[in-house]
Formats: sequence, structure tokens, C-alpha cells
Amino acid sequence: MRNDLQSPQALTGEARSPTPLSGLGIRTAVLLSAACTAYLLHVIYAVFVSRHLFGDASWFLLKMLSENHVAHWYTDYRDFYVGRYGAFVFQDYPTLFLSRLGITSLPTLSAIYGITLFAFKPLSLVLCYRFSKDKRAVVFPLLTLFAGSINSEAYIVSETHLFVALFWPALIILLDADSISGTTLATLAVLSAPLILCYESMAVYGVILAAACLFRSRGVGRPKGDLVACWILCGWYLLGVVCALLSILNPRDPVNRSGFLKGIFLLLRYGNVAAWVSWILLGVVAVVLLARI
Repeated sequence: MRNDLQSPQALTGEARSPTPLSGLGIRTAVLLSAACTAYLLHVIYAVFVSRHLFGDASWFLLKMLSENHVAHWYTDYRDFYVGRYGAFVFQDYPTLFLSRLGITSLPTLSAIYGITLFAFKPLSLVLCYRFSKDKRAVVFPLLTLFAGSINSEAYIVSETHLFVALFWPALIILLDADSISGTTLATLAVLSAPLILCYESMAVYGVILAAACLFRSRGVGRPKGDLVACWILCGWYLLGVVCALLSILNPRDPVNRSGFLKGIFLLLRYGNVAAWVSWILLGVVAVVLLARI
């Protein structure tokens, strides 16, 4: 991988041969495939037993169908940033669209809603594999899924799940695509569109995406269209960061601010072994990546 980073192709953005997932070893590839299969079976079962309706999701479903529009929480255009509208369009509209086509069975619409909510992460993995030149990069979104977000999927309606599903393929495309044009540009636009209103998560990860745009734009020999796309996307992600910060400082419900701060303090609290191990690991990875770059 180090040699690839230093190659002329890596510096000029020219096409290079894909590195297969089997580069990790046949046993590892088999284990990863088995894990993905187990996750898909878990998703099918979760939708079958209507686990997606846990918490606020049942209310969201009824609100969406009774009001005949995508859920939103802002009452004044000046506080649109607390609405999470970008996330809810992706999460709600497939069910709402099919209901407008004439499907009236609540169990059927509920199943469609559940499939929609759970489908984003498997589709995200497919996109990560499709657009990564080094197929081993799919390990990172897989680790995010199995080491973290899968543990909170009981509350699958949270926009954070959608955000994670959009973040990884967007990052991989920005760092690994030969050029941002055509199908790649269209895919990246769809992935990026809701991120401007995905609530607090964007405050941190939007900075990473913007940094990826800047890193890509400094490549030698990049086409002009590629550079323009990078700068536009960078501005879009930073605007999402601003909206996220506004929603943290001035939330729709003051309880949200105290809950957010409580979560941050919990991560920094002395004695929280899991959090501190994560911080240390994150720091080591950051240092290694910066040293390679």
C-alpha cells in the first residue's frame, strides 16, 4: 500500500489496477463474507418482527402517512437546521411514495418502511466495494458496522444510521475514484445531498469529508472538472458543519443540548475504558496516516 501511495499513478490520479479483497487472505475474505451474510439475515429477521418500529419510528410512520409529507420539526424557516429534513427525505419518502401510489395496508407500509431503514447500510457496503480501487478498504465500513453501529440498531430510525451509511462511500469515492464525473459524480451527489441536514453527526464527519476534498484537489494533473467538483463539495460539507453546529447550540428542544453535552462528557470521563481505548486507537491511526501521507 505504501508503494502504491508513492507511485506516479497515485500522484497524478491515473487509473490503477484494483486490489481484490482476497489480498487480505482467503480466510479473512471468507470470514468477512460470512459476517455480511449473517448481517443480512439479521436485517430480514428484524423487519419480519417489526423491530424497526421501536421508539419513535412507529410515531414517524403514522405522522408521515396521516400528514402525507416527509416528517420535519421546524415551524419557522429560520430554524430549518434543526429539522433533519435531509435525513428524513431519504428515510421516509420511499414509503410515502408507495402510499401515494395506492398501497393502503399499514402492515405492508410498515414493512416497506423497515426495509428502507435497514437497507442503507448494506447498500453502503455495496457502493464502498464498487468504487474502491483497493477492495480491502471495505474493511473500514465493516468494522464501523460490526464494532459500533450494529449495537444501536434497535433504534434504527435515528438519522445517525443513515449518516454513517452515506459517509463511507462518499469518503471512499473522494479518496479513491480516478475521476469525479459521470456516474461517479451522480452517485456522490446523491450521497452528499442529505448530509447538509443530518443533524449533529455532520459537525465532526463533515470536517473529514471537506478535508478529503482538499486532499484530492491537491493531486497533480487533476482535470479541471474534478477540481471544481471538489471545491463545490467541500463548500457543501462545510455548510453542513455550520448547520450541525447551529443545531447543537440552538436545538429544537433544550433537552437535546444537555443530552449532547452529557454524551461528550461521558466519552471524556476518566474511567471509561472503552472510550479511552477508542481515543488512543484513533490517535495512533491518525498519526500513522499522517506519517504515510
